[in-house]
Amino acid sequence: MAIECVAVDDRGGKMCSVEGCEKQLRARGLCSTHWRRWSIHGDPSLGARKLATQGCSVQGCDRPHSGHGLCNLHWQRKHNGRPLANERLDRPIWGICRTIGCNSTVRSGFANFCEKHYGRVRRRGTDDDPIITRRYLSSDGYVIVSGRQGHPASGDHGRAYEHRIVLYDEIGPGWHNCYWCDRPVSWDVKKGDDKLVVDHVDGDKQNNSPSNLKPSCHACNYKRGLFLAWVGRHADDPVLEGLFQAAKQRALSASEIGQHRVQTGLQSL
Repeated sequence: MAIECVAVDDRGGKMCSVEGCEKQLRARGLCSTHWRRWSIHGDPSLGARKLATQGCSVQGCDRPHSGHGLCNLHWQRKHNGRPLANERLDRPIWGICRTIGCNSTVRSGFANFCEKHYGRVRRRGTDDDPIITRRYLSSDGYVIVSGRQGHPASGDHGRAYEHRIVLYDEIGPGWHNCYWCDRPVSWDVKKGDDKLVVDHVDGDKQNNSPSNLKPSCHACNYKRGLFLAWVGRHADDPVLEGLFQAAKQRALSASEIGQHRVQTGLQSL
């Protein structure tokens, strides 16, 4: 861009060729201000405020203006001598990943999945979301299992106490009688005395075998917890230890007898 400067100031020096500018010439017929605008934006008449609303001049590019009428990407292409045309625009539009709920573009023109789900299919043979199952102890000593999404005894996050899942699978949903006082309790009740609480017969929080888990009301579960804690503090007393072991054995025997009666009744039907 060549701009001839014909204006001369009172001291005989040349002036900027931009109309209305009375600053002295610096280079290419422009003052320092307009020369800087030309060197950055390619047009000495464009100021910063005007350029803020102007985008890249390359067709199909919606990036903000950076310099010389171009965005930063196309300005770098021009500076490096590369063509400004976006070669990607000439490619056919690829499809969307076929995984339900995924709106990502497929990894190639001949693929059915995006990069993430393609890798998942290669590793696990399915594009379904992975269900991570693990078993760990809570701060109060109970066993927690994860990855049980959809189970009635678990929450939306898929985590639940293992003893609740085991007993639910054993006795089913709905109302049941408290194993100790015969009070009706239900899985669906969230608070109060009618809420079904899972009770460990032998007091071992990590023993989640079906024979050791019984439906209980809150009152019986709470009282037995206090009793078991008191017995634990006096475990060195042989008399109390003997009474506790005898009571535990009777409870387990009654549980086995009840299961035998249920099985016999079902066989007789």
